[in-house]
Amino acid sequence: MDVDLDLDDPKVLLRGDVVADPMPFYLRLRRAAPVWQVPGQDTFLVSDPGHVREAVGRPDDLSSNLVTLLRNDGDGGTEPYGLLPYGDPMHVLATADPPVHTRHRRLLQQHLSPAAVAALTPDIERIVDEQLTTMLGAGPVDAVAGFGDAVATRVVCRLIGLPEVLWPRISDLVLRTGALLDGVTTRAGTDAASVAALELASIVHEQLDRVRALPPDDQPGLLGVFGTDVAAG
Repeated sequence: MDVDLDLDDPKVLLRGDVVADPMPFYLRLRRAAPVWQVPGQDTFLVSDPGHVREAVGRPDDLSSNLVTLLRNDGDGGTEPYGLLPYGDPMHVLATADPPVHTRHRRLLQQHLSPAAVAALTPDIERIVDEQLTTMLGAGPVDAVAGFGDAVATRVVCRLIGLPEVLWPRISDLVLRTGALLDGVTTRAGTDAASVAALELASIVHEQLDRVRALPPDDQPGLLGVFGTDVAAG
C-alpha cells in the first residue's frame, strides 16, 4: 500500500518517516518515477535496477565523479553542495571514470589479490587478539567502536602502510567524514566533515612523503606502491 508521499514536495526526501524507513518511498519511486528529479534541484534519483545498470554502463554520458551532493538545508528541504570539479584528479577508484579508473584498478589489483591479503593474516590475527584482549579487559564496551571499527582501521592502516600509532586518529577522522555522504546533515555538519577530510588527506600526504624518503625495499604497503608510481611519473 502506498504511503502518503507527494513526489513534488521539496521536503519529501527528508521527511521524518521517510528517513526512518525509506523502503516505502523507494517502492513508490520505482513504480511512479524510476528516474526522479529531486524537487527544486538538479539532482536525479535512479531507483529502478535496470536503469541503474544502464547508468553505470554509460560512463561517457554519466560520470562516476562525485561532483555535487545534497544536504539538509536546515528547513526540512535539501540543498546542493559541491565537492570536486568534474575531471579533478582527486576522483579515484569508485569515483573515477575510465581510463583513469582502469589505471587505478591495475595499480592496486596485485596488492589486493587473495595471495597478498593472505600474507597479511599474521598481522590481522595479532590485531584481532590485541583488540579482544583490550575489550575483554575493559568490561562492558561498545563492540563496534571497541572492536569492529578498531580492527578494520588497524588492518587498513597496515595495508596502506600508515604507522599503527595513527589508527585512533585515522578512525576518528574517517567516521567524521561520513557526514559528507549521509544526505541528512546540515551545512554545519558537512563543513565540519570537510575539515576532517582535509586533515585526513594531509596526514596521508605527510606519510607518503615519509615513505618516499625510505629505500625502495623498506617502503611499506600501498604508500610504497604510490610512491614508486609518483617517482615514475
